[in-house]
Order: sequence, then C-alpha cells, then structure tokens
Amino acid sequence: MLRLALSQVAPDVDPTDWSFAAGRYGRPFVASPRGSTALHFSLSHADGCVACVVSGHEAVGVDVETVSRRVAPLSTALRFFAPEEVETLRQLPEPAAIERFFDYWTLKEAYLKARGFGLNLPLDAFAMQVSREAIEISFKPDIADDPSGWRFSLCSPSPSHRLAIADGSRATGGLPITRNAWPLQEAAE
Repeated sequence: MLRLALSQVAPDVDPTDWSFAAGRYGRPFVASPRGSTALHFSLSHADGCVACVVSGHEAVGVDVETVSRRVAPLSTALRFFAPEEVETLRQLPEPAAIERFFDYWTLKEAYLKARGFGLNLPLDAFAMQVSREAIEISFKPDIADDPSGWRFSLCSPSPSHRLAIADGSRATGGLPITRNAWPLQEAAE
C-alpha cells in the first residue's frame, strides 16, 4: 500500500522502485529513488484498517486505533495524559469519555510519529484540545515546539476505528485529505 501511495504522488516512479531506511528513533523514510527522497510518509494499522499519509514535508504522522476494544479511559489517562485531558475525561459521561479518549490517543500518537520521536516524548508533555471548531495542541514549557505550526484531523474510517493525522508543515487552513482504497490483492503485489 505504501508503495502504491508514493507512486500516486510520484507517478514516474514504479511502486517496486521505492526503497526505505530508518532514522535515529526508528522512523522509516524514503531512501530512493534519489529524486523522490523529499516525500515523507507515516503508516498505522489496527484490526483490518491500514492508514498511510504521504506528504512533501517531514512532519507528518498518522495513527489509527480500534475503538471497539475495551478500555478504562480515566485510569489510562491518569497514567499517561496531561492533567487538562484527564479533567476533560472526568467531566464526560462514559460513552463520550471513551470516544474522547480515543481522540486524544490517536492525536497524540500521530503527533509523536510526525515529530519522529516514537514514545521518547512522554504523552503528558503536551495536551490536545478538541472541539467542533478546532483541534489544538499545547506544550509544557520545556518542550521546544510551536502550537501554531500544527494542524490536526480526526475521522472514523469505519464504525470500529478512529484515525488522526498530524501535520507540522506550518501551513494554514484546513488539512487536505485524499482518501483512496485499494483492493487487498493489488496492495499486496
């Protein structure tokens, strides 16, 4: 699927011609062909759903999670999330708290992937604010990042999945998303 997605963005490159390497924290990147190394990607998968984001800048991340699995949102949030996120979850009734938990989790994972840190940055070092109008991020004072440089998107590609995209390109406006579906056999070839 990744090779197909990259070749959609760079149609002059055959899907079999892509090669990859890993960065300092294990983040994969395009190693060749040479003229296409400016393309960056992020991958995620969960229980039958695979997500891939391709971008012309490095700071891009995606995460998808299965929302049908059992989770104790408040106890997990107390261990990992920022205090303001925990407080938001406390104020919500259980169904809404579970939904917001997965919003936070996928947004946080997408941000970490976009930064290329993996889990080397604690999940409570930054907080997500989710409303109908916007998704925003804030950082603890010791985190060198600018909240205004980030755009986020949340969606549900299926009734049992939640997906988040983080874009650190410092662009303004909405996050343009193109959705493609490939038959499993074509993606496997």
